[in-house]
Amino acid sequence: MTADAAPLLPRDVAVRLAHAAVQAIADEAGITVLHIKGPVVDATLRAARLSEPVEEGSSVPRPRISVDADVLVSPEQARALLEAMKRHGWQLAWDFDEGSLFAHAATLTHPHLAHVDVHRWFPGIERDPRSAFALLASEARRIPIAEFPCLVPSDDAHRLILLLHAARSLDAGGRADVADLWTAASPDEQAAVRVVAERLDATVALAAAIDEMESVRHRRSYRLWSALRRPGHTHRETLMGHLAAARLREIPTLLTRFLLLNKRRMDREHGSRVSVVESLAGYRTWVAQRLRSRR
Repeated sequence: MTADAAPLLPRDVAVRLAHAAVQAIADEAGITVLHIKGPVVDATLRAARLSEPVEEGSSVPRPRISVDADVLVSPEQARALLEAMKRHGWQLAWDFDEGSLFAHAATLTHPHLAHVDVHRWFPGIERDPRSAFALLASEARRIPIAEFPCLVPSDDAHRLILLLHAARSLDAGGRADVADLWTAASPDEQAAVRVVAERLDATVALAAAIDEMESVRHRRSYRLWSALRRPGHTHRETLMGHLAAARLREIPTLLTRFLLLNKRRMDREHGSRVSVVESLAGYRTWVAQRLRSRR
């Protein structure tokens, strides 16, 4: 390490400081952000369990492991938050339309802090994103993260958000979250989550998480969430689900996002800017892989 190089922070510290930094930037810019997942879960939903005395012979409950910080912002303020973060040393790694077909999150990196996923809506919430965020923000409160007061959703809303995330990652740790946040929840807690899901029009994705898909078979997004919850689902299956759930005006954008080569990702993987000729050469392979590969 050179004399002027900054030491690497422990991962959990870098994540917490990233949450605090984003909140400070948002406050300065007059932007409302909600902090979700990661350390927020341990500080709220799992706080009581983590503070309980450990009985002899029983396993010690472990804090959640996070590699990034996740925040949720209203779609009309999302671009302003990205610009404010870039003014404070963050760099845009992936823009909203360069990730999943939901086009819901952008990723920013920082030389010293954990990277941040900025969500402009959350997959599974089918209510208008602007009014959905307003509802979530209306019931939010501040808790300290890295000793800085950060705005977080209500426990019921946050439990729902985590279950919606689990519904599309059941084969990558999602089942453990369902067991922890739903199966182990009390009947009153489960009922409260169902109420929030109704208010946010998130009942289909919630059903996917808790294995109640037959109850929402009549919904337009049924095919999408049936595919997303299935281990090993392919890109093509995901696309067909999105098309089934989409409104007519949304279909051209979905197809374009699915088929177009991600130029920024190619540049990053090659370590330099990729030429037009190289992009065209890789396009045919890209489409073939998207149509047959797993997600």
